[in-house]
Amino acid sequence: MTIVVVFDIGGVLVPEGNRMEQLQDHIASSAGEFDRGAFADAYWAIRDEYDLGASDSAFWTPVLERAGLPTSGEIVSLAAQKDAELNATIAREPHAMLQDLAAAKVPLAILSNAPRRMAQQVRDGGWSDVFTHLVFSSEHGCMKPDQRIYDLVVEGFSDVESPTFHFFDDREKNIAGANSAGWHGHLWQSTQHARTELTSLGVLPAKHP
Repeated sequence: MTIVVVFDIGGVLVPEGNRMEQLQDHIASSAGEFDRGAFADAYWAIRDEYDLGASDSAFWTPVLERAGLPTSGEIVSLAAQKDAELNATIAREPHAMLQDLAAAKVPLAILSNAPRRMAQQVRDGGWSDVFTHLVFSSEHGCMKPDQRIYDLVVEGFSDVESPTFHFFDDREKNIAGANSAGWHGHLWQSTQHARTELTSLGVLPAKHP
């Protein structure tokens, strides 16, 4: 049996923090102040469409319009790029954990509901080099907790003998989807909690003082 460890990105490797505030501040610095509540409402109302592969223009134009912002190609690009950067910037502690897993030669994968621009930003970031397989919803037209997307990860490890998948995600419905796919789902709480779970699985050595 080979344990494969799979991670979500947003809210896991990249903490939620104040990403929305940073995004809005960045847009305001170029386009002026706007209705931030309307912006956030519109952003989350149609985010699934973006994660399933909608273009930058198809997603950002209605979000910007709802907030009273201009919808020029320049502003759309500015918003899309900053959003991708913020959602693909890994935190220090999970990054260190990934390095430890890679040093222990643990097969690693990413499974993320993410738009195309964010997927590319992750691939361009050096931290993703430790992953054998990266699956993003926008590139396949399906998203967690659809069973098809878990199967896509499994297909990426067809050369691994008797793989067992352990998945870390911050949403209960995605954990339920993983469990239905025959995986072992772990609801993300913190990097330290994940380290404890991975140590108990024997994929990370216990740290002694």
